[in-house]
Amino acid sequence: MPKILQAGYPRSGNTLLWKILSEIQTARGEFRSFSRDTGFRQVKEFYEKEKLIHSEDAHVDKFSIVDGELAYVYPNEDMRYVRVAPLLFLEASSLLFTHDLPSLFLDRPGFDRIAVRFYVCRDPRPVYVSLCHHSVRPAILNLLPSLEIKTIEEIMRHDDLTVRWAERWKRHVRSYLDHREAFELIRYESLVSEKRETLRRIVAIVDPGSPFEGREQIVDSVLRVTDFESMQKASPGHVRKGGASEWTSEITSHARRIVEEIAGDEMRALGYRPADA
Repeated sequence: MPKILQAGYPRSGNTLLWKILSEIQTARGEFRSFSRDTGFRQVKEFYEKEKLIHSEDAHVDKFSIVDGELAYVYPNEDMRYVRVAPLLFLEASSLLFTHDLPSLFLDRPGFDRIAVRFYVCRDPRPVYVSLCHHSVRPAILNLLPSLEIKTIEEIMRHDDLTVRWAERWKRHVRSYLDHREAFELIRYESLVSEKRETLRRIVAIVDPGSPFEGREQIVDSVLRVTDFESMQKASPGHVRKGGASEWTSEITSHARRIVEEIAGDEMRALGYRPADA
């Protein structure tokens, strides 16, 4: 089974896709974690347990390119990025994950040997709503006691935040579109509304040599451990509703217009329709 790289903008279904991919590798006995094998997992579980997003977050091999160098992302603001030897990191992990722009890492040494790369995307309007909810979580507010914004409604009245998040989504997706030939695209909406068929596609990409019956067994296994109730139980502060359309009743018309005006071209390129389309 090939090594896998997963990339995506925050709040776009990254946790769900990582769980799916790790379960597929685990079913084949091929999941390897740099975090686990180097001791970072134990350090994170002991010192940073309250900051871990879900029950298996300590195993996640998340990286970022910082000042031109590969860094391991650690869940502590005082030592957020830990420089590691790139080849050691790439060799020790079977599933690498990043929020970085694809343009930042695709041409780096060693990444050309990663045969399977997934990019997970989500409509920017529910991404915006999810970012609003994430920003007023108690854990986030405790980290930023001077922050005056305390509610979803207050955030949505700050046009500067709406513009900033929409522009970041646009830039991230544009980087993917410029390198789309290097990735398999997975839409969060398909993971929710067409989960079995999407899982079949993912398993066929990751494990193309296995017989159909074997792939179906993996699909059934992954479905059981990635249903909404299981995911929410594992990460109650991170997984909120599990649907793909609840955002329509939460976003203000003003914020929606800002997002669509900024990111409209990229939305259309991914098949998302602005309200005026």
